Amino acid sequence: MKRTAYILCFSLLMVLLIAGCQVVPNVEPDASEMPIEKEEPASFEESLVLEEPKESEAVPEPDLFELLKQDDKTLIADMTDVSGGSAKGLGYVRNVDGILTHAVVATLPPLEEGTFYEGWLVKRGPLDFFSTGMLTLEDMEDGNFKLFYTEEQDRSEYLEVVITLETKDDQEPEEHILEGIAQ
Repeated sequence: MKRTAYILCFSLLMVLLIAGCQVVPNVEPDASEMPIEKEEPASFEESLVLEEPKESEAVPEPDLFELLKQDDKTLIADMTDVSGGSAKGLGYVRNVDGILTHAVVATLPPLEEGTFYEGWLVKRGPLDFFSTGMLTLEDMEDGNFKLFYTEEQDRSEYLEVVITLETKDDQEPEEHILEGIAQ
């Protein structure tokens, strides 16, 4: 009888022990219950980031030139033809928080084979300049060219915008076509 009582007590103890060790699933908090913190874009460039589109939705690219035009920190250069032709253009220069954003939209003559248009930003006193890259042809019929350039460096003294006609990609400006001062 004693033995039966021990076995019964041991069995009851095991049942209670097993019942107390239930497996609890690893439950993460519901995302809808978590607070959502939305950060404001820290810079102009970050404001250009688009949200992911829905599958059936087409998302237009942001017009970078329109964004620059609307920003009150953007200086604009009305560029005139200094080569005797009828070219014209606008240069945009924005220096904020150590980031340079530069863009050009210009109407230029057709290029001959082996030539290209290049953008430059110039600082006067002491004279210094650097290339902002080759302009790309946007509309062959109208001769519309564009350039968009950005870098993480303060270039707030570089306010003269120059477009040159180049035959060599050598970081040396050749024939000046358009010039203007951003203001």
